[in-house]
Amino acid sequence: PLRAFLHGLWVFMGAWSTGGFAPQSYNTMWYHCHRHDFTSHNVYRGLAGFFLAFDDLDSGDEKDSNPSALRLPSGYGKYDVPMVFQDPLFDTTGQFTFDPFNTDGHIGDKFAANGAIQPFLNVERRRYRFRFLIGSISRVWQLHLSQADPKTDKPVKDLAWTTIANDGNLLPKAVSMPNLLISPATRKDVVIDFSQFKKGNVLYIENRMEQVNGRGPTGTILPAGSGRVLKIIVGDLPAQPDSSLPVPVGRTLRPAPPVPASSAKFTGTRRNFKFDRNNGQWTINGIPVDTSKPSFTIPKNGGPEIWTISGSGGWWHPIHIHFEEGIILTRDGKPTPFADELNVRKDVFLLRGSETIEIYYQGFRDFTGHYVMHCHNTVHEDHAMMFGWSIV
Repeated sequence: PLRAFLHGLWVFMGAWSTGGFAPQSYNTMWYHCHRHDFTSHNVYRGLAGFFLAFDDLDSGDEKDSNPSALRLPSGYGKYDVPMVFQDPLFDTTGQFTFDPFNTDGHIGDKFAANGAIQPFLNVERRRYRFRFLIGSISRVWQLHLSQADPKTDKPVKDLAWTTIANDGNLLPKAVSMPNLLISPATRKDVVIDFSQFKKGNVLYIENRMEQVNGRGPTGTILPAGSGRVLKIIVGDLPAQPDSSLPVPVGRTLRPAPPVPASSAKFTGTRRNFKFDRNNGQWTINGIPVDTSKPSFTIPKNGGPEIWTISGSGGWWHPIHIHFEEGIILTRDGKPTPFADELNVRKDVFLLRGSETIEIYYQGFRDFTGHYVMHCHNTVHEDHAMMFGWSIV
């Protein structure tokens, strides 16, 4: 856990250097146990936590007098609410259980928010910031926000998310999303303005993505009312006036970093990684992890690179690349279809089945040392879908 925490701290510190990027900073981060062969076991049992960082733009103070501050909803756990979603599994006696011999992945039978099953949250009629983290081992979620009839508890209508951050980085502009596709280890921040609702209104955060095994979602999106994760009950006006600023769609947040106009014309270093399964063994480029040596080295400040990651066999893999963040250039040769992935730095990249993703790195800055890339379906990681690399 200490090593994972220090990794997060190093990434945060490294994000302050410009290195050709517009100045950036991580904001919503997390850390977890990374013990080799037992990551999935230990994270599933709770060895994980949030780590939030602030700067002059995302200052954590909605009353900030600095004119550059975004004045987002603040107050840890009050109006700025970190929330981790998981899917625990229970046996016939009601005991928390985990099958260490299932190398495909873990799928639970309940949904939990911050460790609680079917919780509720009372909110005031004002703006809130939610920082969502998927702490699941293998499940990919599609989050929906629905308003329910307070008398019948049945869905009345779906609502859009105002999304402001992806993987800890503020987006260039706030975007409206009908749902949030979010995989293990991914973070997404949203702002919800509850002043538009009446006292007693009820909303639900739901996961409507059907998934029955570790391969990935079935492709079926379940109907409204399915997969309820969190009940939200709207209460009175806030005791203090809401001093956070509105976050309308299109509001500028953090400037977008520069990327190549065309990946086809890129002349820097390229690297290719195939996430595969060979004879029942999870591999990258046909090789299981070798912890005795790095797979390759990168010179510090050695210039930009494009990493291409691809999947196979229909398996979904959330790929976590440690230390440095990249920007998605293409998904299967086209711009990403997800508005909250455009021109934003990320560290987790969801391979949906056999697709291919191009990721742009400006350079590897600030620190030398040893790092890893791995599938964050941590069952896959524990069974060797990982490799080490070094900055020298």
